[in-house]
Amino acid sequence: MTPFITNDLLLRVIRFLKFESGRTAVPLLSWWIAASIERYDRSLVASDAAVVPIPLHRVRRIERGYNQAELIAREVASILRIKVDKYLLRRKKKTKPQSKLSASGRRLNVEKAFTAEKDDLRPGRDIILIDDLITTGETARACVRALQEVSLSAVMVAAAGRSR
Repeated sequence: MTPFITNDLLLRVIRFLKFESGRTAVPLLSWWIAASIERYDRSLVASDAAVVPIPLHRVRRIERGYNQAELIAREVASILRIKVDKYLLRRKKKTKPQSKLSASGRRLNVEKAFTAEKDDLRPGRDIILIDDLITTGETARACVRALQEVSLSAVMVAAAGRSR
């Protein structure tokens, strides 16, 4: 679920957030994502759901200084009054940047890149997986697969934008 179809302005905002320390973009993007979630499923608001950011590999996080999906996830969780769980999902494999790959290359790049922490996942707990941008959806699919390996919980994927 995304509030925006990707256009040039949204791509500039996402690049600003990711590559230019543009943290000031987080509140607005998060508000739109939270509003979309509320419109889609009001029962998630103030529920026992967990907001989970798409994790960055530790090397990329150190290079960037933060995980933009985590910043958005924290803000969305605050708006919806839901807990954020940044430890539920972990990126165990350092991958190439998805933006530089073809659709099939993206799938192979993130295959088995994520693992879910079974001890932290309560069965039946709804999960809202947060990313900044969805293009082919391969990263989100890989994360959902990792989560489903340890639980049958429902997973909603939310981001600021998606490709057309």
